[in-house]
Amino acid sequence: MSEILAFTGGKRSPGKTCLALNTAVALGSIGASVLVLDMNSSAENMATALGLRPLHDLNDLVWGYCSAEEVLVPYGRNVGLVALGEPIGWNSEEKLSRFLSLAPLLDRTDFVLIDSPPEGADGLLTVLGGTAHVVTVVTPEQVANAEALIFIMNLNRITCGKHIYLILNRSFSSEISELTCNRLEHDLDKILGIPVTCLGYVPDEPLMASAAQAQLPFIAMSPESDTSSCLAHVAGAISEICGSQQQAGDSEKFLRDLFSSVQNDKQLSVATQDGLGSCARFSDAEPEEVELFRQIILEALDPNKADSLDFATMYQHVRAVVETSRGTKLEVADFPPLAP
Repeated sequence: MSEILAFTGGKRSPGKTCLALNTAVALGSIGASVLVLDMNSSAENMATALGLRPLHDLNDLVWGYCSAEEVLVPYGRNVGLVALGEPIGWNSEEKLSRFLSLAPLLDRTDFVLIDSPPEGADGLLTVLGGTAHVVTVVTPEQVANAEALIFIMNLNRITCGKHIYLILNRSFSSEISELTCNRLEHDLDKILGIPVTCLGYVPDEPLMASAAQAQLPFIAMSPESDTSSCLAHVAGAISEICGSQQQAGDSEKFLRDLFSSVQNDKQLSVATQDGLGSCARFSDAEPEEVELFRQIILEALDPNKADSLDFATMYQHVRAVVETSRGTKLEVADFPPLAP
């Protein structure tokens, strides 16, 4: 049974698709079999990035124009790509049965990497609810202006508290990257009670644009570079985490949820028997909240002040701002407990 991982990212193109692709190639290079499920229907999807025009996609499979094997596009060593296409008329048990024929393909694959829909797009909720692991790509700019924090808060609610794995992309130096990753792991847990682990960082690589222009994974174009070493480190961290936790996904259930999401053309509350239907999404943050969170994170990332931070006081400030901006009194149960 495969490990199902969803690659997510917030606004302003943090590099989600690029890192999902390079991670797949890196995992394939160490002998793992990888299926990349391209659920990004925008013009910046993975097939377009690679200059591929698949003969068949998931819409063809659902309508019976091809088999599950034919929808798979082999790419490089041990990697296959499945494209979404333009879903039309996914509205019958017969079409669902054809869609579920993908399950054996997923089950005999070591890793299924999903290039998730963009933030706020249809189907994001179900994709995240059905995966064993959630990987979020953030940039230093998103960390500095609190976009990353707000996005991670939303993910925490959507996934009902699943552990979130971070990749810091386009980082400026190894020293700053390591410090940022350490502070994010420590402070997100202390301030918001959100379990996160940083898988690693990827430098701000000028040649990444050249690889995109050549429609190649960077790790294949420049395998000996420091950036490729960082990408390989991320892939190794994913392999290690999946191997230790053994949280392989239920392929058929995941496919059923995914089919329902596409069929209804809206974000769905996934199966309530799993407890996911009761998880409400955060509404958009008020400007006051964003500014406070920005100040907290910027201060927390300062190594000269980090050890002296009063997280309990910060936490109370966060509560006060939320209550004031919402105009409602929030129950204590809505917040994680303070760290001792």
